[in-house]
Amino acid sequence: MKAIKELQEDIEKLNVENLAFHKSYENRTGHGWAQWSEYQKWINFNVGTLDSIQTLVKEHRYRDCYILIRPVLEAYLLIKLSMLGNTIFFDLLPKKNGKVMESKEELLARAKNDPELKKADVVKMKLIKDESGYRVRILFREKPVGGSREFVPRHYFFAKEYDPDTQYLSDLILKNQWHGIKYPTKDHKKKNRDIQRNFLRIGALLDFFSVKKFASPRERQAIFVHYSYLSKFTHSTVRAYDSLAKNHNGSNPSNLESLFKKNTLHELLILLYCAFLSLYFLKLQLDYFGRESDLVIRAKRRKEIRELTKAIEDKYSFFWFIYNKPHTFDLWQYQSKREISQNANKKIPIPYYVDPYHRLEGLMSTWSNPILGRHEPPPILRAE
Repeated sequence: MKAIKELQEDIEKLNVENLAFHKSYENRTGHGWAQWSEYQKWINFNVGTLDSIQTLVKEHRYRDCYILIRPVLEAYLLIKLSMLGNTIFFDLLPKKNGKVMESKEELLARAKNDPELKKADVVKMKLIKDESGYRVRILFREKPVGGSREFVPRHYFFAKEYDPDTQYLSDLILKNQWHGIKYPTKDHKKKNRDIQRNFLRIGALLDFFSVKKFASPRERQAIFVHYSYLSKFTHSTVRAYDSLAKNHNGSNPSNLESLFKKNTLHELLILLYCAFLSLYFLKLQLDYFGRESDLVIRAKRRKEIRELTKAIEDKYSFFWFIYNKPHTFDLWQYQSKREISQNANKKIPIPYYVDPYHRLEGLMSTWSNPILGRHEPPPILRAE
C-alpha cells in the first residue's frame, strides 16, 4: 500500500527534524535556562521510542508497538505542560462546620477572602458542581523567574521530582538504609502520591490541558479515546488479544512465525500514531523555542519546518486524531447512522469515534447509501 511506504519515509523526516531542532536556533543574548536542554532530552528520548517502533512494526509485533505508543502520548501531554503550561489551578473543597457542610456561597466567599490567594495572580474563580459534589476551582498564573520574562511551569518541577520508588517502595527503602540514617517514609510517600494524583495521572493532565486551553472538550475526548485504546494492549486485556487474534483466521498461533502475521490495518494505525506524535513534538518545539526571548529561530528553517508539518497534516488528514478536523468519511458515516439528508446543515457537531481500529477499517472500505451516495477510501489508502 502506498500509504505505508510514504508514512515510513515521513516519520523518518519528522524524527530527524526533531532530533536536529537545536541546530535551528541561535542564542544571541548568551543567556540560557537549564530546562532548555531538559526539554530537548525528554523529546529526544520519546522520538527515539517512535523510531524503535518502526523496527517492531516491520516485524509485525503490533502489540509491542501499541504498548510503546501509550507512554509517548502521555509524555507529549506532560512535556507540553512542562514547557507552556503557565496557568495552574487547585480546587478548594467545602469544610464542615460542626455537622453542617459549608454552603456553595460560603465556600466561594472563603475563596475570595483568602489572604494567601490575594497575593497570587488569580485569573479566575468558578464554582464547579459534578457527581463528586461542589468545589471552587481557582486558576492562577505562574510568576516569572526573578525580574525576567521567563516562567517555569510547575509541571516541569513535578516531572523532575516525582519518584515512583519513594511512592510505592518507601518501606523497603527504609529497611535498606544504613543504621542510624533516618528516612521520613510517610512524608516521601505522601509527597509523591500527591504529585502523581494531582499533576501526573492522565485525568489530571487533561484537566490542566482544559484549563490552559490546550484542548477543547472534543479534543480532550479524543485523547481519552486513544489512551483507552492503547491501554487495552498495555494492560493485556482479552479484547486486545481478540483484536490481534483476528489475524489468525480462527486458529491459535502455534509458533512465533504464525504469531506475528502481517495486518495492514494495524500497521497503518501504528504508523499514523507515530507520524502525528512526532509531528506534535516538532510543532511543540517550534512553538516554544520560536518565542523564547533569548532564542532566535532562523526564518528559513522556521518556514521549512512549517511547510513540512503542514504537508504531512494535509496528506494524512483522513486520520482524525487530536488537533485536526473530522474527515468527510466521519460526516458521511454520522449522517448515514442518523438518516440525515445530504443537504442537511454541514455544521453538525460530529461525535468523536470510539474505536480507532474500527474507524480506520470503515474508512478503508467502500460504502453505499441510497440517500448519501457512495463513499470511496482516500486515494492514498487504496490498494495498488
